[in-house]
Amino acid sequence: MERARRQRLEAWLVALVSAVVRLLPRRLVLALGAGLARLYAVFDRRHVAVAEDNLRRAFPEWDAARVRRTALGVYRHFGRVILDLLWMQGRSGEQLLRLCRFEHLDRLEPVFARGHGAVMVSAHIGNWEIDAIGHGFRHEWAAVVARPLDNPALDERLTALRTMSGNRVISKHRALQDILGYLRRNRAVAILMDQNVQKEDGIFVEFFGRPACTTTVAA
Repeated sequence: MERARRQRLEAWLVALVSAVVRLLPRRLVLALGAGLARLYAVFDRRHVAVAEDNLRRAFPEWDAARVRRTALGVYRHFGRVILDLLWMQGRSGEQLLRLCRFEHLDRLEPVFARGHGAVMVSAHIGNWEIDAIGHGFRHEWAAVVARPLDNPALDERLTALRTMSGNRVISKHRALQDILGYLRRNRAVAILMDQNVQKEDGIFVEFFGRPACTTTVAA
């Protein structure tokens, strides 16, 4: 019961913020997201410390000031992305395409001419969601592998955003079968590779000098 109450509250808060954000200019939305996330970092010391530890291991030549600045920059970036996603809901394809820049689209034609589809590998860089949405509007729809959110109402909202340009969403929990099905239909399948997976579902590779378990699905 407590979990259900919390999820309803989360859904209500997101709906409220979304209603407000969609009325604001995007530039203001991005600045607001960065500011709120920076404020949140003040109270989230544990995860800031984790980010700083990761950065020190990845970039041992960085001084403490640069590590701290970059860790807080990550918070600001994700704050901008989250509010940007809420701002994007309900926008037209024309509006969203103005925010995208496409390069080398001609390279897609020979790939799909083979009739076996394509696996598109990326990571949580920039606004990764608008990348896939823009692809659907500019080229053709793709299938995107994603982990369902724990809150069903929020997952439904995010899925609606991800599919607004015709894209399909593949649940991470049954990915391989669906991926093969879309590839047989000569479709693109997008996979974000920079998340940890359970050891029985992946392999360990060296990542910035540390073992990290990554999915083998794309390979």
